Amino acid sequence: MLFRRNKKDIQWREQPGCFELRLKRRYNNPIFPIGSRKVTQRDLLKAREKDDQGFDQIKTEVLSYLKELSQKLKSESGTNYNDCIKYILKIDSLIERVVEIGGATNSIIDNLFALRKTIVDDSYEALANNEEAQTYLRLQKAEQFNNLGYNIITTNVFARQMLRKDDPLKHEAIVYSLLSEDYETMLSILVGLDEEPRNSFLSFCAMRIKEMESELQGNNDQLISNLINKLEMVTKFYNK
Repeated sequence: MLFRRNKKDIQWREQPGCFELRLKRRYNNPIFPIGSRKVTQRDLLKAREKDDQGFDQIKTEVLSYLKELSQKLKSESGTNYNDCIKYILKIDSLIERVVEIGGATNSIIDNLFALRKTIVDDSYEALANNEEAQTYLRLQKAEQFNNLGYNIITTNVFARQMLRKDDPLKHEAIVYSLLSEDYETMLSILVGLDEEPRNSFLSFCAMRIKEMESELQGNNDQLISNLINKLEMVTKFYNK
């Protein structure tokens, strides 16, 4: 984020969850409209309560599935393609949920990715000796797709938390939030948009920067300069 906090900042968690991070992103942030920049202690406590509930729920769900899957793998004599895909899809959905919730979930994500890799590797080994070679190729193509792009979106914190099904951000809040992020994050989100909505987003950003110049009246020229440079870099990337 490109703006400075004042000395009486709220004490944010070192690894804030989704809802606390939303507050942190807009707190005293001139990119957001004035009415959105204030965060009260009540707002913070409410956000943390929702984050903690989400964390407890996903932790319980992950541990339950790990136990269930462990029992299934022990009872099976071999791995078939359909079971492999079913396990992988379930693990991917859990990873998405964990990223959505955020907070101190790194160890959970690491364990899920490790389990996913084990299943994929074991499946390759089993399917390599399968008479139906197509099953091996199908898994290989699915993993190539995952590695080339889907995994980037799946684990993109901003993307997952921005579009949470249970509490998605409103359109304008998404624009202000994304404009507050770094160049790489902006690109990773915009790459998934068609040309028309992407251009609409960039136009809205340019308009907001103009408004900020008037609002700030030269009090934060460095921020304005950084935003203009970032927007120019993003625009240039798509106009190659």
